[in-house]
Amino acid sequence: MPRRVTTTIASLATAALAGVALTSAPATAAPTATTGAPGVPYSCQASLRAYSSTGSLAWYEYSKGIAKSVRVGKNSLGWQPTAAQQVGAGGDPTSFFSTEVATSKGGKLMQIKQNGKFSNGAWSVTQSATTLRSSGWTGTRALVASYGGYLYRLHGSTLTRYKQGAWVDGKLTLSGGSRVGTNWGGVRSMVYERTGVVSGRTIDVFLANDTSGRLVEYRIPRTEPAKWTRTVLRSTGFKSVRALTTSPCGSSGRAIGAITDTDTMYVWYDPKVSDLKGGDIRGGWTGKRGFSRAAFGQ
Repeated sequence: MPRRVTTTIASLATAALAGVALTSAPATAAPTATTGAPGVPYSCQASLRAYSSTGSLAWYEYSKGIAKSVRVGKNSLGWQPTAAQQVGAGGDPTSFFSTEVATSKGGKLMQIKQNGKFSNGAWSVTQSATTLRSSGWTGTRALVASYGGYLYRLHGSTLTRYKQGAWVDGKLTLSGGSRVGTNWGGVRSMVYERTGVVSGRTIDVFLANDTSGRLVEYRIPRTEPAKWTRTVLRSTGFKSVRALTTSPCGSSGRAIGAITDTDTMYVWYDPKVSDLKGGDIRGGWTGKRGFSRAAFGQ
């Protein structure tokens, strides 16, 4: 299955924050050990976007065995997203633009535009927001975009899917939502992993953790989303995770990053991304704390 590209600060010069709706060939470099999260290859990377209570932007990053937080927002939104997902991006080694959809505590669906400049060895980012929907989005815990133009919304016990439409006057349009399922209340966070074909069906694949502490892989068919399936990769150890992220690592593996309720960053390595088994996943605490902002995987 093709997988989307996940970017980090270290790789921003070449990827320009193209975090979703992209695919790439798997990396071929052989992973090597690292002194960061135990057992995680040095080549693995994981990143999340994070917002302060006033909406200033930061990047939470794990790269080359080191976890760090970098504040990059030059201005604040004036509000903190309750969920956020990148839906478009582009750029070059010295600049980028990015568009996110996000929800506010007041139930609005917002569109955030960000522009970054690299100068004197550092990035600076300006951002602005416009309203897409003025109400109806209260209680959103996660927004997840898949390759091919679908946006998934996790709210209450329900997962709803929207088709992304044309951009009108610079704003993203969405179809009326269709219900995927109503027994998703235990899911704490989720992140898009890849899209591919299994037994002739195109499916969107997600990673999630739930309130019982499990790490779960969900597979949602494009044509029959209500016929989704799930596989428990790990039965314990993920209860305190409030934000997940993932990115390719090695020829067939993935890195899984997490921010916990105690504001710590964890990273794991899954050497076989599509085997539906979690017994070989290894990793743990990166040794760093202080990740207190609302964080969102990409």
